[in-house]
Amino acid sequence: MSNETAALCYNTSVTCSVSTKRDVYENSVIKVIVTGKENTSARLRMFQIKVVDGVADGLTPLGKPFTVNLDAQGRGEGWMPGPSPSPGGGWVLVSLEDTTWTGNPADIIGSAAHFGSKNPTVLGDGFGTDKPVGQPIQMDFINSLSSMEYVVEYQADDKAWYQVGSGEPTTAKKATEVTSIEYQVPQGLAPRDYMFRLRNITADSSTPYYWHVRPSKNAQPQPRKKPLDFNSVGSNFDTVQVTTHHPVKPALIGLGSALAASCALAAVTPVIKGRRRSGDH
Repeated sequence: MSNETAALCYNTSVTCSVSTKRDVYENSVIKVIVTGKENTSARLRMFQIKVVDGVADGLTPLGKPFTVNLDAQGRGEGWMPGPSPSPGGGWVLVSLEDTTWTGNPADIIGSAAHFGSKNPTVLGDGFGTDKPVGQPIQMDFINSLSSMEYVVEYQADDKAWYQVGSGEPTTAKKATEVTSIEYQVPQGLAPRDYMFRLRNITADSSTPYYWHVRPSKNAQPQPRKKPLDFNSVGSNFDTVQVTTHHPVKPALIGLGSALAASCALAAVTPVIKGRRRSGDH
């Protein structure tokens, strides 16, 4: 257990937690609520979550540490600045500053969120480089800024970019939802690789997402990337035992369910169970 976790959670009857909304966005401040030891402070930080096959697989610190002061009831809140520069669309963890990756997603504490960006997380179109020709293909993405508009384009032999979608831009949903955009590989292309791109036409400063396409009559379906499974982390904390002279009931927020629904915050509440030693009263 980290030093910051111990300072927040030991010797208090207040459930300790770090929580924020389920979706946060670049270029904005993020409301964070912390509970734990009375009249203390918590040093927080945002981390980018590396996701492999839908499971958390690493943490990278983002931005600067942020301090929240707790009152005599063991509660504090503040508005954490978002990271600058933006890491792009993905998933983030708001946790105590000295949180480190243990190699086991079940050991992560904090509050996870979708990080919405003008550069979303592309999940794929259900094929490899080989694509079918002349039929609708569905490209999925997530962690976008809502109301951004996107088109799919390809680079022709003349080096110009041409739209290959339905003719109308696709409007992105909010960060927590998957947006689908349809495109087609044009008929008549040579059987070689072409460059395609997903372009945000709303934000000029956005970075297009590029991929290679090879027209094929034998394109085989392939699975899309999996979004983060919010239930894959934090599950160990309901079995950990803490030995202390005083009852402790910290609830370390893992990634995954609702906390304080009236505040529209999202997190899970795995509990470290206090255990009295022989002779404690």
